[in-house]
Amino acid sequence: MAWWAAVLTLTGLCLFFRRHGLWTLYFVSGAAGTAVLGALVVHRPPIEDALRLAVAWGVYAALGGPRWLSPFFDTGTFLMPVPGGWVSFQLDLECLGILELLVYTGLVCFYPLLSLREKLSRLAWGIPAVVGLNLARTVLVIALIYWAGLDATRLAHTVLGRMFFFFAVMGVYWHAFTRSTVTAYAGLGGKRAARPGKGMTA
Repeated sequence: MAWWAAVLTLTGLCLFFRRHGLWTLYFVSGAAGTAVLGALVVHRPPIEDALRLAVAWGVYAALGGPRWLSPFFDTGTFLMPVPGGWVSFQLDLECLGILELLVYTGLVCFYPLLSLREKLSRLAWGIPAVVGLNLARTVLVIALIYWAGLDATRLAHTVLGRMFFFFAVMGVYWHAFTRSTVTAYAGLGGKRAARPGKGMTA
């Protein structure tokens, strides 16, 4: 019942804001609500376990199934020898890239300056892009730890991996939102803004 109440409340707020032309509140509430509710849904054992299994298989396949990496797909854990000992690397919710995927989906779905066709287009290429970048991030972290050893664990995971994923996802956001907005304003000569819901050409 609590889930339905949250969904109905969010839907009602978005419809109210849209009806009265409060586009900033519509965008913020819709995008944030999608991310929060989506995170609560996927953070359940059956769903999160299935996503962890899929990402683990993807990472292992991207690395070419190396013999030095011992996967335990049911728990999303990798065991590998490194200079100085062994490392156990487990995929948690952050490593799955689901949070970034939910944020991107919410932003696209509730961005008022995009038409339905443009939203579907951005979801069609943006979702695979975020998924692929997350796999690349995880592969990068595992490879760095394998070659550099235990001392590189914090640097690889906390610094380099997150920096790579952050800037890469910012590139996706640029192509999905900023570039099309700048192009539209440049085409209009700065005289007027596109009407929400009418779309903007990239």
